[in-house]
Amino acid sequence: MRVFIAILVMLSIVQYSTADSSMVKSNPEADYNNNLKSSHENKSTLNFQLSKRDYERAYDDFYMKLIDKKKGMKNFDEFINNLEESDRLWRKYIISECSAEASLNEMYSKEYLSVYELCMAQHYNKKSAYYMNFKLK
Repeated sequence: MRVFIAILVMLSIVQYSTADSSMVKSNPEADYNNNLKSSHENKSTLNFQLSKRDYERAYDDFYMKLIDKKKGMKNFDEFINNLEESDRLWRKYIISECSAEASLNEMYSKEYLSVYELCMAQHYNKKSAYYMNFKLK
């Protein structure tokens, strides 16, 4: 949660600093390159948000399938408890892993946030596929 808040603060600082830079005389080539970079960063953020949403949907669908098959499952309560605990620990793990990977860049820079968001999106995509392909007996 602290990482999320820090990211939000840094995004607002980045927005504020880019607003100040608009007062400087523009260079068309630099503007074009900045627009391309900004477009990539927006796609990265969007990809992360969509991946997270898709993951939450896949997890919820999987959870509901478990509820529907409760009667035929042995150790249902234990399985649900383990599933919930593993989800909590997995979320904590990916935040740490992606923070570590992103920290190879200047803390909370555009590059840092881009690497972090791409890493998170990749993890969410893999976990979504896991739940969508999980075969219940």
